[in-house]
Amino acid sequence: MIKKNPVLQMKVASRKNWRIQRKGIRYQTLCNLGRIKKWKVAPEEILSLPMFKNYTAGNPVPVLYIKNLAKDVVADDFYFIFGSLFGSVDAAKSGLSVKLMQEGRMRGFVTFPSVELAHHALNVANGYVFKGKPIIIQFGRNSAAAKEK
Repeated sequence: MIKKNPVLQMKVASRKNWRIQRKGIRYQTLCNLGRIKKWKVAPEEILSLPMFKNYTAGNPVPVLYIKNLAKDVVADDFYFIFGSLFGSVDAAKSGLSVKLMQEGRMRGFVTFPSVELAHHALNVANGYVFKGKPIIIQFGRNSAAAKEK
């Protein structure tokens, strides 16, 4: 059930799972894999969009490049999304390095402790509709390594 108020929008949930802020709700729990799978856009559907017709995941590295983010995404949202891979948001905060770029096109970089975990995160979350937009995830590219080739 959603109660609407011009200043605050609140979803009714158990008290330990949420805290209210003036701009809305910031969940303290993590996003579970079932929710991600339920709200994911199929890879074929992503490729059918003109702006992503040339999408490739890239070469596996521990850094993920995340694009097509909503304007109101904050760095903590990455811990919320990827926290299920670590078991808790606190474990995700200690295991991930997050950089969110909010100027121009919204995008971010998330560094994982291993290539395997980054690969799993890409497979799980690529296409997940978060705050109204499907997030698109690719492996990060090392510009220094690309210049050497």
